Amino acid sequence: MDLALFRGSEHAIVTIGGCRGDAPAWQTAFGWPARGDRHIDFQGEGTAARNMLGVHLDQAVAQADRAVLLVASGVGCLAAAWWARLSPSQSVARVAGAVLFAPEDASDAEQERFASPRLRLPFPAILVGGAARPDQDRRLAALAEDWGGSVLTERQPSLRIASDRAGGARSPWRHARRTIARWSAAVVAHEARLAGALSGQDDAFDR
Repeated sequence: MDLALFRGSEHAIVTIGGCRGDAPAWQTAFGWPARGDRHIDFQGEGTAARNMLGVHLDQAVAQADRAVLLVASGVGCLAAAWWARLSPSQSVARVAGAVLFAPEDASDAEQERFASPRLRLPFPAILVGGAARPDQDRRLAALAEDWGGSVLTERQPSLRIASDRAGGARSPWRHARRTIARWSAAVVAHEARLAGALSGQDDAFDR
């Protein structure tokens, strides 16, 4: 998975909020704006509300004037994965990648509501872990494997990158985009080191 797709020209940011009314994790953790260029709130718990979210996400992606970067939190991450797996390929092809904050915080009922075919997401995804608890870490790892994403947590020294809140931004999301670009570079470097280590182990077994 080429996480370098996160870098390059600035993307249209589409944010997906949860249904609990809490501030999104990207805002509380890094001070990023609560809403992107387009924002979709998940409201309600029934099938109709879920399907309406899919319609709104279709519209937001279709109307974007650039490649889209999805940013979601909690149950919004499940909604993004559900939409990506079930939407027509021409819609999903407009998404360059996703940054999914604390998807492990979603309840079992919410995971069931957004159940979808077990396919890797058709775009690169970074999963940013929330609570530092073993059970949550296991759930985050399982979601990353299911979606084909890469995990980033503050407890991984090689991926510990602070958000840049310096002034002079041309738009509220400018520094957020820079942070995402640095994250993607760090994830790629981390995976390259891991692949190199595993290759070395394989060589050892061959001797």
